[in-house]
Amino acid sequence: MQNAQSSEQSRRRSAKGGNGEGGLYQRPSDGRWCASVSLDYGRRKVIYGKSRKEVATKLNGALQRKQHGIQFGPETLTVGEWLEHWLEQVVKTEREPATHEAAKSASGATSSLDSGGPSS
Repeated sequence: MQNAQSSEQSRRRSAKGGNGEGGLYQRPSDGRWCASVSLDYGRRKVIYGKSRKEVATKLNGALQRKQHGIQFGPETLTVGEWLEHWLEQVVKTEREPATHEAAKSASGATSSLDSGGPSS
């Protein structure tokens, strides 16, 4: 009898996701699927969808963004905002300094990103 209880408890524990993996659930009020990702400073990003599969796909994307340090902000970014983020957070951290400088030059953002103002 005790073996059946302990194996049932271990099955329940293994179904729980780890910390930081996000939660996936269906809201009883309207049947929509939701997922939540814990962010810095106790904030949370909530993702919605019509099916579990749709939300699970969005959750995986959000967890990858979190892992790569991409900030969660407005869902739409201007091209300039994305370019600035890409140059500073992706190219600068993952490529050689010469590659970062070449990408800044090619984008026309050489001094506007360095000084915070338009290039002179």
